[in-house]
Amino acid sequence: MSRRLNRHYQMKRKDFLKAAGLGLAGSLVGLNACSPKLKRQSVILVTMDTTRKDHLGCYGYSLPTSPNLDRFAGDAIVFEDCYSTSNVTLTSHASIFTGLYPHNHGVLGQEHLLPPEITALGNILGQCGYDTAAITSANHLNARTLGNGFQEFYAPQEIERPAEQTTSVAIDFLESAKRNKRPLFLWLHYWDPHWPYVPPEPYSNMFFQGNVTEERLRFITHEVGKGYELAGLQYTREELEQRFVLEKLDENDRKALISQYDGEIAYMDYHIGRFLAALSSTGFYDNSIIAFMSDHGESFFENDADGLRHGFIYEPVVRIPLLVRRSGIKGTRVKGFVQNIDVAPTFLKWLGLQSPELDGKDLDPLVSNDTQIREHIVLMRDGARIVAIVHGKHKMVQLAGRRQEPLPIPDSWKSEAQQLPRIVFRPPPPPKWRYEESRGIAMYCWDCPPRCGDRIENYVVEILTERTPRPGHVYAFEEIPKDRKRQFVFFYLRIKRSWNTVSVVFPTYLRVVGKDKEGKAVASSDIVPVELDSPLGHETKLFDLSVDPDERYNIAAQRPEVLRDLESRLGDYGNKCLESIEHGAAVLSGTGHVPSGMSNEDVSRLRALGYAH
Repeated sequence: MSRRLNRHYQMKRKDFLKAAGLGLAGSLVGLNACSPKLKRQSVILVTMDTTRKDHLGCYGYSLPTSPNLDRFAGDAIVFEDCYSTSNVTLTSHASIFTGLYPHNHGVLGQEHLLPPEITALGNILGQCGYDTAAITSANHLNARTLGNGFQEFYAPQEIERPAEQTTSVAIDFLESAKRNKRPLFLWLHYWDPHWPYVPPEPYSNMFFQGNVTEERLRFITHEVGKGYELAGLQYTREELEQRFVLEKLDENDRKALISQYDGEIAYMDYHIGRFLAALSSTGFYDNSIIAFMSDHGESFFENDADGLRHGFIYEPVVRIPLLVRRSGIKGTRVKGFVQNIDVAPTFLKWLGLQSPELDGKDLDPLVSNDTQIREHIVLMRDGARIVAIVHGKHKMVQLAGRRQEPLPIPDSWKSEAQQLPRIVFRPPPPPKWRYEESRGIAMYCWDCPPRCGDRIENYVVEILTERTPRPGHVYAFEEIPKDRKRQFVFFYLRIKRSWNTVSVVFPTYLRVVGKDKEGKAVASSDIVPVELDSPLGHETKLFDLSVDPDERYNIAAQRPEVLRDLESRLGDYGNKCLESIEHGAAVLSGTGHVPSGMSNEDVSRLRALGYAH
């Protein structure tokens, strides 16, 4: 291998085959499933991060952002109605490789790792004699987070790697791989369309629109996007406006921003052209199943609640391109619901391999005779707190696992509130609670804590949680040392993000309690009821995508019969997602909010990309 490959992780082939047979028997196909021994096609899977389908020429975009992909589309099957399972890079990729919904593979947020016992496409192909390799452009996509089944993994040491460098690594790899007699499974990942949008020349000026200065352009591509990515993490909107920038851009700014995003796609597409040429020169193009797709899209204020980037599960974020080339079928466009979980079982079918039981479906009936394989699409927002279903022209979005009645207040809370010295703890004027980015955020202020001498060691914000660790459990959200002088106390209710896995389903109760050295309550506030006052709240939203593609008008009250039908179809999907995240990889550690199995290095990578703080 060339030195240019700069491998982040590699497992020797014999060690991989030995490991592949361990702990996977329940779902991994056995070696006998690979018989009869036929000359199999290679599989080349290219994922383009954050790429909207409607910004590609082959999906009708008016600007020439993707000439190489467009030419490839003329030689491929173009799926018109493909959806991701989620708005998150790791979650979506895990679904692509495993053929499973997020609640079944366990990667429900950016901070999760794909569990090693989960079977991925690379596990099956590797056991059937394939060489398997991954080349990624973001260093949080590595052998620890998504390494299942990959014998070789080339992730960048730096935070991200531009398409030019990633393609050079891929070309070197193909030159070496062509000498092997075994078929190849290669995953190639491009990061460039992901925020911040900073395409190199000449792509930065290729589609430039809007009368903005260079300084203003940098401001809206770097700082504004940063604010929208962080909204709903650790910060309230007020804190974000102080720390970063969270503002809605005018149309002039928006055009300039989109021009840079389009420039990133065009830059990536140029290097995709280099990669396609290398596939041809090395003989892989005509002897492989080749697919291009994205993990999720991007939002540019089409829906006011979504804002900028990909924080929600509106259509621009979850509708994705999927272009697949296989021998015998060229230049075909296919309509009908398809999801990224369908890629793995379809590839296995086309390769003549047995598939484990998966959530994904074989696309062959849809491609061959237009037989629809899905009646609807189900979606999950990062953290499993919001779910959606698309059926026909309607889409329903709702909170997962809604509950109407509050939990019972513990007797100890009642007695302590009556008998102990009182902490004056009052809410600010309404709205007390807001819903931002899958997370309930509260601001309360407290006045004049009681003078209890040296008995109080700290003040603790406690809230009743529904599921984790157990129903009615009292969870301490924030400890405030007695020497910390803050009039305003910010704390966050668990609706999943950051590194905390406590689940709060509204309505519930909260209090502030002062504790002594032994942890005994020695002062208590009143018991405060918690309600959700938010853009979503308890409200289920229903959209008619045929007349409202930007999902701005909630018609749930006007179409109750459609709402009932979609709720019936969605079933308990929301509860399954909540249960999965509560038993998943991320747990609250004693030293900070870091998920189990994720190293400090992994956390640093996410922070550098704007996903954790």
